[in-house]
Amino acid sequence: MDTSTESTPIPEYETTVFTLTPDNFGPNRATLLHARTMKKNDLYKAVLYIHGYNDYYFQHHMCARFLDFGYDFFAIDLRKCGRSLILPEQNSYKHYCTDMHVYDEEISLAIEHMNKQAEAYANKKFALLGHSTGGLTASLYALSGPKRDDIDALILNSPNLVELDKTRFQSVLVNLLIATNGSRDIVAGWNGRSLHISHKGEWDFDTTMKPIDTVRVHGSFFTACRRAQLELAQHGSSIKCPILFMSSDRSLKCDTAWRDEYAEVDLVLNVENIRRAAAMLGQHVTICSIEKATHDIFLSKPPVREKAFKCMFRWLASLESEWLEDT
Repeated sequence: MDTSTESTPIPEYETTVFTLTPDNFGPNRATLLHARTMKKNDLYKAVLYIHGYNDYYFQHHMCARFLDFGYDFFAIDLRKCGRSLILPEQNSYKHYCTDMHVYDEEISLAIEHMNKQAEAYANKKFALLGHSTGGLTASLYALSGPKRDDIDALILNSPNLVELDKTRFQSVLVNLLIATNGSRDIVAGWNGRSLHISHKGEWDFDTTMKPIDTVRVHGSFFTACRRAQLELAQHGSSIKCPILFMSSDRSLKCDTAWRDEYAEVDLVLNVENIRRAAAMLGQHVTICSIEKATHDIFLSKPPVREKAFKCMFRWLASLESEWLEDT
């Protein structure tokens, strides 16, 4: 079951499966979930969520908040991820990617689907919400994706906009994987375990889709991320839509033994580095640091994620005032 230990009802989703261009490993598909708001609006509002690496969509409590705020909610499991894995043998190639632009295909199909849902409305507004590597993917799409002009707001939840801070051993390993185009399982650290109810967290997500003990990493994916990060560093200021950057206020490298502060910091990214990179995106960037937040700020402890929701929806409300003036 993908939920929190809280009694948050799972929204009703409509599922659409996109058949994608095959690659050397065989067929590909992406899975789009759609939950409809019951709120009546003068314009059609929708958000598309893009998950990160070693991840899939399971944040039903976040969907419920968007529905309450009058947004239709969409979430996509990208190719070779989560619900979109086709064959058992593809498990070895979870999240395998040689170019981040490859995800343009499923994101464009999702936006086309969103446009169809908005056909009855005279006006529509779409937000793109990306977490971690999904934030990198969302930013790249907002910069150069085929349907980037349909994106009216970009929300980044701890986006992977710069290279990871690595130990000497990790640097050697990553460089070896890049040089050999290899793949390897590595110890996952405390980020996933700090979230899951079987260890230190409150979330009952599917650990076959989001493993918490070991993670398969690919040299080609590191190379694809580096190229995408460089492209954004060089051209990201051309992103047209308003951007909200959100992250924890603090990062920490974890040890093998658990410490309670691991539940109140970003264990994956250097938040100061990604904040500086985010400030260089677009022309209208709002920075929001959430005290004691985890890497996925919306999976933080209840009072902390409540602050994050308030920050995000306050920002969206200010945009909606402008959107309504334009109608």
